[in-house]
Amino acid sequence: MWSHYCYNHKGVCIGLDMDKVVKSAPQMFGTIFLEPLVLDVQYQDIIERPNAYHTAKDLFSYQWTSKAKEWEYEQEVRLVVPRPSSMYAAFTEEQFKNPKEEWDWREIHHYMPLKGDCFESIYFGVNTEQTEKERIIKYAREKLNPQIKLYQMRVDDEAFRLKAERI
Repeated sequence: MWSHYCYNHKGVCIGLDMDKVVKSAPQMFGTIFLEPLVLDVQYQDIIERPNAYHTAKDLFSYQWTSKAKEWEYEQEVRLVVPRPSSMYAAFTEEQFKNPKEEWDWREIHHYMPLKGDCFESIYFGVNTEQTEKERIIKYAREKLNPQIKLYQMRVDDEAFRLKAERI
């Protein structure tokens, strides 16, 4: 999906083996002992979304598991870690300089350390530059997973969508 969201389809999408990701997750990635939540996305007509939520849990569930029907071909799964530990925070330089009390935790990204075999595939956007693609492939095969599957996204002439071709 990142080929859609990055500038002019030059991005990449990284496919993960979710079973291996969950096994690879450190026990204390979160500040509480909870396994990461693996959420299957439900593709639906989001224009007709529910207009009332009975609980905050209903709203959370809807926001994290719903996506427009047009994106169904992505087969997206989302991994959510409740209250991630600050030891995995990726602070910006400005956040790092400020005392902890001034941090807005909603703006701080956390990155779970993953083993190389968690990385299953890479999808290159339609316009990913060849030199960038070669650099990514070299890194992925040498540092992550020598068996990683590689795909090039192409415009589908028959429909308004992209299709993946194995390279």
